[in-house]
Amino acid sequence: MMSYALRNFQSALETSGHNVANVNTPGYSRQRVDFAANDPHVFYSQGWKSLGQGVHISQIERIRDLYLDRSLTASNGQLGKFSAATSGLRSIEGVYGEPSDSGIVAAMGKFYDAWSGLGSNPTDPGAKFEVRNAGQVLADRVRGAWQNMDGQASQNKNQIDTLISQVNDLADQISKLNKSIVAASISGQSPNDLLDQRDQAIQQMGSLVNVHTETFQDGTVAVYA
Repeated sequence: MMSYALRNFQSALETSGHNVANVNTPGYSRQRVDFAANDPHVFYSQGWKSLGQGVHISQIERIRDLYLDRSLTASNGQLGKFSAATSGLRSIEGVYGEPSDSGIVAAMGKFYDAWSGLGSNPTDPGAKFEVRNAGQVLADRVRGAWQNMDGQASQNKNQIDTLISQVNDLADQISKLNKSIVAASISGQSPNDLLDQRDQAIQQMGSLVNVHTETFQDGTVAVYA
């Protein structure tokens, strides 16, 4: 009985060492060994008596808060959403550069002023040149802004294609982890490290798109994006 208990405590020490070894592992959850008393040995000796039979490991538990996990995934999704919006708006600001002396609004103002000057002096060649020159500057700035926006649209499409590929890769990874977790659970193992890897993949997906999850009785998780 003593050697059996010592083996259990040795397993607990190994779990503590596992925790220390993975202190810097992304997504790792601290594990805790839960002990439970063995069923007593019941015997009769001048009355029924029971003799304790030591202790066994009931489970190796992950120290993880499901509510915090879901909150973190939702927060990562919102952070990614607003970060993408901020980046897009900054890009648009960079294209138009308003307010600025070199922007479309300034060129449009000079174009109207040139027409006003031509209206005051219809026969003045200088006024006609100013209208032509101001119109050319305005057209060039509008064309340049459109080309920049078209380039950004192509860049955004490439980013979206990359994001979709990343989401699909993570979905495939989660699917494989689901199968491994079920297989480990059926064989009586504690798939804590696999659960950590799956949670990490879900959080990574949550940073790319908004997701919510559903956990089933067999330990698998469905992820909806």
